Amino acid sequence: MNKDTRNVTDEFRGMSVDAIKTTLDGRRQPLQIAVENLTRDFNMGTIVRNANAFNVQTIHVVGRRQCLCWRDGGHGAVHPAP
Repeated sequence: MNKDTRNVTDEFRGMSVDAIKTTLDGRRQPLQIAVENLTRDFNMGTIVRNANAFNVQTIHVVGRRQCLCWRDGGHGAVHPAP
């Protein structure tokens, strides 16, 4: 018997990553976060982790050409500086 050792709640144990993402997509909060003028990637990482913890709908990053914060398929959008 293989025990699921991932850091997930009991509800998601034994589920594939795609199945977990599908379940969470159905529970997204109707909240969008806009982030602007961040100079350090540490700050961006903290904001993205907290947004993921609260299952927000989208994170908008303003003023950057790219952001690798949601490389695992999270919901984000990058907008050029106004």
